[in-house]
Amino acid sequence: MKQADEMIEKRKQIGHTGRTDLLQLMLASMSDEDFIQDRPASFEKIGDTEVETPLVRKITKHEISANIFLFMIAGYETTSTALSYATYILATHPEEQRKLQEHIDAHFDPETEHSMPTYENVLEMDYLDMFIRETLRMFPIVPAAINRESTEEFCIENFGIVPKGTLITIDIYNLHFNPDLWGRLDPQEFHPERFATKRHPMAWIPFGAGSRNCVGMRFALLEMKMLLVRLLKTYSLIDCGEKTHKPFEQLQETFVITPSELCVRLQRRDEQHESGTPSRGSGCGVKLKE
Repeated sequence: MKQADEMIEKRKQIGHTGRTDLLQLMLASMSDEDFIQDRPASFEKIGDTEVETPLVRKITKHEISANIFLFMIAGYETTSTALSYATYILATHPEEQRKLQEHIDAHFDPETEHSMPTYENVLEMDYLDMFIRETLRMFPIVPAAINRESTEEFCIENFGIVPKGTLITIDIYNLHFNPDLWGRLDPQEFHPERFATKRHPMAWIPFGAGSRNCVGMRFALLEMKMLLVRLLKTYSLIDCGEKTHKPFEQLQETFVITPSELCVRLQRRDEQHESGTPSRGSGCGVKLKE
């Protein structure tokens, strides 16, 4: 939050730069008051008809700081954490890594390792999409953020009355690992192919669901696809034994759920073809740290 406050003060000192970005729009709507209480709707008469007057809602500096903090976390830490889990899966499931590399090679010339994948390219890569979705099924990043507030009282059978205004958090793990929702393949195991079958629309909700789901979902998925394509075109990820597995025994939970660090080894694919399949556990020096 301190960094967000510093961004606000710096922009206020500079003044309007001519850029109509999100920060500038929020500052233009900022109130000097520290607390603003919503006022009841007002009405004005137009002829014989009463018309509700639009409420101009100002926001406080604290609310702007909170929004900046949310954008920073949601726009960076969630995607980097998801990529950490994808890296872990690739290193510990070499057969899945091989299938994904073959899938990438079928869409790109393996000799042109520096060529950038395009938006159109990655949209065609169905197995890559299934791989990422299966990763997020097994490792949802922000399960505590999937919640809604009830707008009216209702009753749940065998539970009772849920009052209006109750904050309801969805048990995402129960959904993502429910065998009744995920078919014959064991939901405790990693199988991207399970997404080749149409599932219940609420069975997979790492980004939430409905009209208020994560607005950055498509962009986050695109970021992950672009990075994995660039990485796996050139490198293979190698399991480092205990250094790779131990961080997953104790996960940290702040805004996201993540291992403290993840250690894997990278090997160029052209070197791997010359020397054969690498042995696990030696020479590990690449750490992905949150």
